[in-house]
Amino acid sequence: MHPWLAPNVSCAVVKYNCYREGVSSPPFEALDLLERESVRSLMFLHCSEFVMPPILHEFSYVMGIELWNTTLVRWGEEAALSAEFHPRMIYMMFAFVNLTSLRVGILSPPLPEQLIDLEFIHTNLTTLPDEVEEAWINVQLVYMEHSQLKQFQSV
Repeated sequence: MHPWLAPNVSCAVVKYNCYREGVSSPPFEALDLLERESVRSLMFLHCSEFVMPPILHEFSYVMGIELWNTTLVRWGEEAALSAEFHPRMIYMMFAFVNLTSLRVGILSPPLPEQLIDLEFIHTNLTTLPDEVEEAWINVQLVYMEHSQLKQFQSV
């Protein structure tokens, strides 16, 4: 959808389905045509080798990111959530995600101050690193369901 007189696609909720697109991870330019100020929610689905695109830093109005049925291979500093780039970010959801360990992209402080909700549903995450104590200082809800977490830090 192109609004009048706008060069980019204007969407509030973006669902990127790797299976439908025939890729294992979105190419870095996959989100280039989106109007940065319009996107409020990003959803990535059915990605067998997901790498968070660095362009994520350009979406300062995003409020939530969801990963569904995905194997998270990399979420590095170049695409990390941050207070500077994502001041409106409220939630992050990992559902049916192959996630053997938390990635740098959600552990590098300062994370967005509004980020209060982290959800892990049907993941293979077994431990939380010590870094969560500092990185998730503002998080109010960590929801774990059907995960393989063996211990939970008392932070």
